[in-house]
Amino acid sequence: MKLLKLTEDGSVLEELNEGPGLLRLDNGHDLMVSAPDLDGIEIVRVEFPEFKHGQAFTQARLLRERYGFKGEIRAGGKLFRDQAWHARRCGIDAFEVEEDAAEGFLKSLLAYPYHYQPAVTGVAAWRLRA
Repeated sequence: MKLLKLTEDGSVLEELNEGPGLLRLDNGHDLMVSAPDLDGIEIVRVEFPEFKHGQAFTQARLLRERYGFKGEIRAGGKLFRDQAWHARRCGIDAFEVEEDAAEGFLKSLLAYPYHYQPAVTGVAAWRLRA
């Protein structure tokens, strides 16, 4: 597994690291009910146990919008490349991927330069009108 990270300048493919400052958030953890202790946490890993479980999308958005988490939110598990764009819009900025799948994930992430709805990342296209 490799780590595909999105940066201000593009993207980076690097070795997967799981050092100190990493919080693995269980897919069943309801952030609407209880907030995790984010003191000293640099990376939160949200889990996609199966493609049909979308709780991690909500978790990422709540971490960014409600709890103001500024660190890396990493997606792990069974995330398909066609879900990557939506994951990015929810605030996920790093993806655990097989090395041979990284190019496809990046292609999916860059597929749509404009967005109609506001989200955690990007600007809605209608706001670009002057």
